[in-house]
Order: sequence, then structure tokens, then C-alpha cells
Amino acid sequence: MTDQTRTPSDLIAHPQERSVADAPVFTLALTAFAAGLSEFIVIGLIGQITQSYGVGLAAGGWLVAAYALGIAIGAPLLTFASLAQPARRLAVWMCAGFALFSLGCAFAPTFGSLIAFRALCGVLHGAYFTVATASLPSLFNEKRMPMALALMFSGLTVAMVLGVPLGMLLAAQIGWQAPFLVIALCAGIGAGLIPLVLPKDFGTTQTPTLPVLRDAVFRRDLLRPYGFTIFAFGGGFVFFTYAEPWMTTTAELSPTMAGLVLGLVGLGALVGNVIGGALPQTLGKRNALLLVVLVQLAGLGGASFGLGAVAAAVALAVWSVGAFATAPMVHGWAISTAQGSNPRMAAALNVTAFNAGLSLSAMIGRTVMARGGLEGLAPAAFLVVALALPIVLSLPTDTASPRQTRAKQS
Repeated sequence: MTDQTRTPSDLIAHPQERSVADAPVFTLALTAFAAGLSEFIVIGLIGQITQSYGVGLAAGGWLVAAYALGIAIGAPLLTFASLAQPARRLAVWMCAGFALFSLGCAFAPTFGSLIAFRALCGVLHGAYFTVATASLPSLFNEKRMPMALALMFSGLTVAMVLGVPLGMLLAAQIGWQAPFLVIALCAGIGAGLIPLVLPKDFGTTQTPTLPVLRDAVFRRDLLRPYGFTIFAFGGGFVFFTYAEPWMTTTAELSPTMAGLVLGLVGLGALVGNVIGGALPQTLGKRNALLLVVLVQLAGLGGASFGLGAVAAAVALAVWSVGAFATAPMVHGWAISTAQGSNPRMAAALNVTAFNAGLSLSAMIGRTVMARGGLEGLAPAAFLVVALALPIVLSLPTDTASPRQTRAKQS
């Protein structure tokens, strides 16, 4: 085959040569943005949506719960059922389906059908993110893989930081359906780009058998990243879920200042994503994971004892850097641990662990609020995140970072 007859996906660089700043990563980040916006935007639209369908505000919680259940339960089941299918083909069809179901959300005739479309979007969100992240090692070598994964995660973070406020503004001007049309457009563009930028041998396939499922669920070395995800990433949301009322009451910030601090948190989250891609190569896995947990504990400790605008801003920003550096690092940990056996199922279960951590934190937060008020949230979050320390300390000590190892070999 000559260069003149090759398709763009045939001209993809060898994993040893590929840069993370290329079309596949940006395409995957775009689709992650669509998925992240779909998950987070509805929280800011519940009032408009329930009013338009003539249902009570409390019923709006099902829009969040249906999506979360789709990710946590439906996505692993779909991932398992589709293990034998090529990853690129799955990615295309999942993005296309996600776009279609997002259109369904925008034009759902009844509230019940909207909940059903939300659940289907959640299933495809979790399954797509699983397939895409688990297949990244086929594109990037060990040196570049962590940063590529972090940049894909940044699509989720940008959706939360910028996509949600802009989507809410768009909804206020046009209607709550508008953000779902944007989501469908982004997912549709991603579905069209994937065959052009990803190779046919993207990822690996595997026969879905019960031993494969059992291995992913019960292997001890995989249970550690799952548990770390629940505590180290989810734990801080015991506090962050209620950060806005905490700032305006306990820390006595004005609503305007609280908004500015949340903007700073968003910036910290983006910085954290990038740091999460760089630290494992610099410090080694164990030391990098330990550092981001300690950074989170420092931020939550500051929030527990420091009041005022400056202290609140610093504490939340420090926590956000640590928390969002944790996300790509622990997901990469699960995928690399499962290489050669079941990376897709490991990625699927770790995505479930992300949602389990957020759900657990929400329950703990509500309990703390009911018994002790807002003041107890930061200390409670500190204790939950601290539960990740025994997990990371149980890892073998890094004798040398990957960067030091490569330097010695050269």
C-alpha cells in the first residue's frame, strides 16, 4: 500500500514515536467533554426540566440517579458483553448512540422517557470511556501513556469547569434542551472523527468468559486501585458537594466571592489533570499516589481549621489539584495492572468505583450535615481520603522512577 492510497488512520505513528498532542487525544478529549457535560449539566437544569414536564422538584433527582446507575451497573455489563468487538468499531457506535440518545433527551415527550434516555446515555458514557481509556496503551508507550490519559480526562474536567456554566447560560437564553443539542453535536463529531484518527488495531479484544469477569472483580492487585479510587478521589466530595453553602455560611464569603473561589477550584482541577499525567513518570507510581493524597489532606485540613476568603480559596484550590491529579493516575494504575489479561473490565470497574466513591461521599455528607452541620464536612472528608493511605502504602516501594530507569538504561 502506498502513502497515496492510505487512509488517515493508516498513517498513525508507532507508539514509540507518537506525541500526546495529536488528533487521537484531542478527539477522545472532545468525546469525554460531551460525556462529562451530559453527566454534570443536568444538576443545574433540574428546576427548568421538572417545571417543563409539570413534575415535582424531588422527581428531578431521578435524572441524576438514572445516569449514575447507567454508568455504575449498565456500563460494566455492556463492556463485558462487547469484549470480543474491536475497540475502534465500539467507540464509533457508542459515540453515535450517545449522540442519538442525547437528542432523545432534548426531545423526550414525557418525563419518564427522559429518565430512560438519561439511563441509556449513562450506560454508553461509562462503556465508551472504558473502551477508550483501556485501549490507549495501543497508541502510546509507557512514557507517554499517563499524559495521554490525563489529557483525555481533561475533557471531563473542562466540561465541569466551563461546559456546565456555559450550558446553563445557554439554557437560560434558549431553553434547557439546548445543552443536550450541543452534547449530541460534540458526540456526533467524535463519532465521525474516530475512524479517521484511530487505527483499526486500536485496543485489544477478548472472549467474554466468567473467568475473565471473576479476574477483574476479585484480583487483589486490582482491588487496590478500585478502593483507592473510592477513597482518594471520592472522599473529598464529602466536602466539595456542599462547598458553596460552606463558603457562604461557615467561611462567611459573599456569593460573588464564593463563585470566584469555585472558579479557582476549576483552574486547580485542570492543573491537577496535567500534574496527574506527569507525576508517575517523575516520582514513580507509589510516590506520586502518596503525594496527591497528602496534597488533598493538606487542603481538607486547611478547610477544617482556616476561615476567611484567603484560607477558603487556598484550601479548596489545593484540594482540587490533588483530587483531579488522582483521577488519571489511579485509572492508569488499574489499566496497567490489568494489561495482558482484562484491561477493559478493569477500566469499567474503576469507572464504577469513581461513581461509588461519589455516591458514598454524598451519603456521608448528608449524614454529617444532619448531625453536625456544615462545619463537620471538611474533617469528615479528611478522614475518608485518609483511608486511601494504607492502600498506597501497601504498594512496593519505587526503587527508581520510570524516568530514572530510562536514564540508567541509556
